[in-house]
Amino acid sequence: MTGWQTFKPFTYRGRAYHWRTDRSRWELLVAGRVLASVVTDAVYPNMWRIDLGDGALSDLVNLTRAKDAAVRLVDASLNVTKPLRRALPVREMESPATLCPPG
Repeated sequence: MTGWQTFKPFTYRGRAYHWRTDRSRWELLVAGRVLASVVTDAVYPNMWRIDLGDGALSDLVNLTRAKDAAVRLVDASLNVTKPLRRALPVREMESPATLCPPG
């Protein structure tokens, strides 16, 4: 990639991370993989949002807060020891009225 500035790696909770930026986007890398991005807001260019790659963006925050929160969110997701179980679908219960014989 051209135009990217890479910063010195840092360690958080025993894992090495590093940032790179093209000034309009910051990317958080772990082991060479981009796990989160911090992007400028379309309406407020001095405010930033976290993009974890799932299509949703965070609320508006300043750059320092966005980068800190991105590291903590990525670290939390990497420290999950087992996948979260999806909620089971809710079954419709039979109405008590149908369980009693007419009488």
